[in-house]
Parts: sequence; C-alpha cells; structure tokens
Amino acid sequence: MSKRNKKASYTGYLSTQFITSLLSTTFVLMLLGTIVLFVISAKKASTYLKENVVVNLYLNEGIEDSQLHRLQDDLDASGFVKEQLYKSKDEAQREAKELLGTDPGEFVGYNPFMAEIELKIAEDFTSKDSLEAIATRLKLRSEISDVVYHPDLVESMNKGINKFTLILLALAALFTFISFGLINNTVKLNIFSRRFLINTMKLVGASWGFIRKPFLKQSFVMGILASLFACIALFFIVRWFYSFDAEVKSIIDNQTLAIVAGSVFVFGLLITFVCTYFSLNKYLKMSSNDLYHI
Repeated sequence: MSKRNKKASYTGYLSTQFITSLLSTTFVLMLLGTIVLFVISAKKASTYLKENVVVNLYLNEGIEDSQLHRLQDDLDASGFVKEQLYKSKDEAQREAKELLGTDPGEFVGYNPFMAEIELKIAEDFTSKDSLEAIATRLKLRSEISDVVYHPDLVESMNKGINKFTLILLALAALFTFISFGLINNTVKLNIFSRRFLINTMKLVGASWGFIRKPFLKQSFVMGILASLFACIALFFIVRWFYSFDAEVKSIIDNQTLAIVAGSVFVFGLLITFVCTYFSLNKYLKMSSNDLYHI
C-alpha cells in the first residue's frame, strides 16, 4: 500500500462518520454485554442460593464418636450433600448465647441444645420432592433424632428463580434482537452515505471483491475497537459493583467476565462484518439510476 493510500485509510478511521458509528456500536455492545452478564450471573446466583439450602440434622444424646464419623462418611458419599458442618452441644449453646445475649442454660440448669450437623444440599437435590425424600431417608438413621428443613421456603425460592430466569431469557432475546437491529442500521447508514462512491468504483471497472475489501476491513476494525471499548466499560462497572459487596465476586467471577468479553467480541465482529457484507451487496446490485430513487 502506498503512503497516499495509507494516509487516506487512517483519515477514514478518524472521520466523524467512523467515530460516530464506532460510538454507537460501542454503546449497543455494552447493552448486549450487560444482558449476557445478567443471564450468566442469574444462573450463578440461582446455583448459589440453591447450594445454600440448609438441612439440620439433630443428633441423639450420647452418640459415640465412631457413630458420628460413620454418619459423616455416609453423608459425604451420599451424593446429595455439598458441604456439612458439625456443631457440638457446647458450640450450639455458645452460638445461642452470642445471638441472644444471654445463656438459656442458666434458666433451665443444663445445656438444652443438641449436637447437630448442618447440611448444604447439592443443587440437583434442592427441589421439594428431593428434600422430602432425603429427610425421610435420614430419619431412618439411628444416630439422628430429628431432621429440620423448610420445604415451603425452598419451593417458593425455586418457583421465584424459575420465573426470574424465564423473564431474563425473554429480555435477553429481545435485547439481542434490538442490538442486532441497531448495529445493522448504523452500518447501513454508513454505507448509504457512500453509495455514490461505490457506484463510481463500479463504473471504472472495479470488481465487487475489490470494492468490498476496504469496507470489510473498516468494519473489522470497528468491531474490534467497539468490542474493546465496551469490555473496558463493563469491566469498570463490575469493579464498581465489587465496591458495594464482596459477595458479588462469587457470582461475577473472572470466568464470567471472560465469557462476557468473548461474547461481546464475537457478536461485535460477526454483526458488523455480516451487516457490511449484505449492505454492500445491495448497492453493488443497484444501477446508477436506482441510487437517485432511494
């Protein structure tokens, strides 16, 4: 490429038209990236909530260490337990004292609490039916005095999560369609303003491939830059969310950010390239007279 052509190319990238199209595409990709972020985060939040469903196993008085260890090993091997935490009678009494500000044992003259195992259930077993089956199975164990969980709360949570997920997926589909339309219109307007240049190149005998090349190259550069700017903006927005609650990091982690960035880049490059290609074909097929009637 000659120095003159390089200079013309750089000038095209610094033109008001290119910068305007770049900003428009960047904002649309930010919208798309936000939707992808919400969808993935909602799934992770759903998993987080489900895996924090707690089932309390209250143990019989006088349970021996060997029985306790056998029970814990069986729970680990069961497949439905994600995590278990054992609390002795003394630990349960100490927690109650810290919570209430007084020791209930002082009123009754003995430690009224029972040793317990707090179970966090794996996500696949958090439905109401699964929890009922698990509770029934555990109540048959001789080491366990009682099994306590909240089936109505779990059922309400699952229904709420499912409803929210469906709404979010519907919004994601809608905004993806809107994003596609907005970027498509931006690309079309850019090419429409240069339709006479395309026609002039046709009249001097340039092939369609030759005419497409600079437009497709510019669309590729625009897709890369818009995706990069959108990802940078989303990164700072997420960092801003981190400052409010550290728990956000467990939901919007590095893997989630990588998926969002990848989605933005793929969509940004694909949509700008495809829209440019088909918009160009429209004007390449037009005769000179047709250009004055659109």
